[in-house]
Amino acid sequence: MKKFIYIAAAALALAACGQKKSENAAEAVSGIADTKFNITELNGTAYQSLGEEPAFIAFEGDRCNASVGGNSIFAVYAEGEEGKITLSEGGATKMMVPEEYREDEFIAAFNAIASYCADADTVVFCNAEGTALLKAVKVAAE
Repeated sequence: MKKFIYIAAAALALAACGQKKSENAAEAVSGIADTKFNITELNGTAYQSLGEEPAFIAFEGDRCNASVGGNSIFAVYAEGEEGKITLSEGGATKMMVPEEYREDEFIAAFNAIASYCADADTVVFCNAEGTALLKAVKVAAE
């Protein structure tokens, strides 16, 4: 039964990435530049932040930074057409982090990001095959 739920969740996320954006959504998000998102799902399962701050992925200038509460994860990124994204080989600080943070799983997902689809306040990052890796909600600008 669990396997079916994971497959169904992945299929829904994949369908969401393949859908065309409505005109209103396209106007609301013109990319991911200069935006921070809090992670809500990792590889199709809910993600509960365990650190002092919410798990996030942020884009500023040509830099992408992320954390699930332990180490800082970073890369250089570039947006392409139709939601394509290229991340350089990322780096990370090397502190010990409890396994419950799922940091190794997060770093693997982070390094596999190849595209995204977004609406006004949600983004789904997918791998090259279109499988959803991360789902996140936009953090309001301060």
